[in-house]
Amino acid sequence: MTPEEYSKAAQEVFNREGMFPCPHCGRTFAEEDRLKMHLKGCKPSQPAASTPRSETKNNRGATPPKPRTVVCHICGREFGTKSIDIHVPQCAKKWEEREGLKLPEERRPVPQKPEVSPEMSPE
Repeated sequence: MTPEEYSKAAQEVFNREGMFPCPHCGRTFAEEDRLKMHLKGCKPSQPAASTPRSETKNNRGATPPKPRTVVCHICGREFGTKSIDIHVPQCAKKWEEREGLKLPEERRPVPQKPEVSPEMSPE
């Protein structure tokens, strides 16, 4: 698995387990309270209001190459290949602390890391 494949798998885990989707338009939110606020104005017939960040393009011409990064499967942010191993345990702890403030029936487990083949590490 290449770093790009790992990042794609991590992004899918984050989108599936870490985000709250709007049942009307499909827009996703990292915080449940943001979804609740969105639902006050979103109607079932309303089309999706925004394009996911991954689909937006920079119209300013050629962009310089990005440093090599991987996506955190918990928060969806990009990190350098050396710092992701430091970030993930801290991010998991923050997730558990935030979920611990919720009622037990509303709590979600920490999203599981995508499977990595033995010949590939996320570096």
